[in-house]
Amino acid sequence: MARQAEARARRSAYALAGAANAHTRAYDYALTYAHVRAYVSLLAVKGSGLVALLLSAVVLGGYVQSLKKEDFFCIMAIAVIQTAG
Repeated sequence: MARQAEARARRSAYALAGAANAHTRAYDYALTYAHVRAYVSLLAVKGSGLVALLLSAVVLGGYVQSLKKEDFFCIMAIAVIQTAG
């Protein structure tokens, strides 16, 4: 009798531990997904700023002949400040 009760208690403890582990795994997967999603979103925002900066440099590069050197660097400084802000 005592052995059967002990075996039942062990099985019950294993069942509870398995349920807790399944919950923990699901939580870990959800947390990992949230972190990856946030990281990718952050990269997209920062990457678009870099693309805007490089595009402005390329577009402004076509007007280098008509701009004075000081004007070009002022415009580039404004573009860098706007991209960072």
